Amino acid sequence: MVLKDLGECDYIVSAVKYVDTVRQKMIMYKFKNCKYLAHSFAYLAQCALEKSNILNNYSDCAIIPMPVHITRDRLYNQSALIAYDVAKHFNAQYCDDAVCKAAAIKPLSKMHKNEKKIFIQNSFEVCRPHKIAGKAVIITDDIYTTGATLNECARAVKNSGAKTVIGITPCYTPKK
Repeated sequence: MVLKDLGECDYIVSAVKYVDTVRQKMIMYKFKNCKYLAHSFAYLAQCALEKSNILNNYSDCAIIPMPVHITRDRLYNQSALIAYDVAKHFNAQYCDDAVCKAAAIKPLSKMHKNEKKIFIQNSFEVCRPHKIAGKAVIITDDIYTTGATLNECARAVKNSGAKTVIGITPCYTPKK
C-alpha cells in the first residue's frame, strides 16, 4: 500500500494488513520481547519500499526510527530494529539519534484519530538537523493506523530541512 500527499509525509508505504497472524506476531514483537521478529518485519517494509519504486528518485537518504520517550516501558525500540535492517539493506545512513521524543505522551492506540492529533502535537524534536538537512528522510514505524504519529514526526523533520519524507511501516490497520 502506498499513500501519497498525506499531511507532512510525501509518501507512506506499508506492507501488510495488521490482522490475524501478523497482528499476533507484532504484539509478540512489541510487548513479549521477541526481538528476532524485527528481521521479518524489516523485510516486509523493505520489500514494500522496493516495490513502490519511490527510492529510485533519491540518492541521498537518511533512515530514522520513530523515537520512543525514555519513560516508555519498553525493553527496546521496535522501530529502531526495523530501521537498522532497512538502512543496511538500502545502504543508507542510519540515524537513530537525529530525532527524539520531546514529551512523554500516553499510548495512542485507544484514542480517536482527532484525539491522537492533539496529543501528539509538538512531541518530536530534531536533535541533529545536520544529519537530515537536504536529504530524503525515511521514518520507520511499526504500524500505520491514522498517520498522526508519522505526520507529526515528519513535520519536525521537514521543519529541520529534510527534502522529502517517506514513512514506512511493515503493517497497516485496514480501514473499517
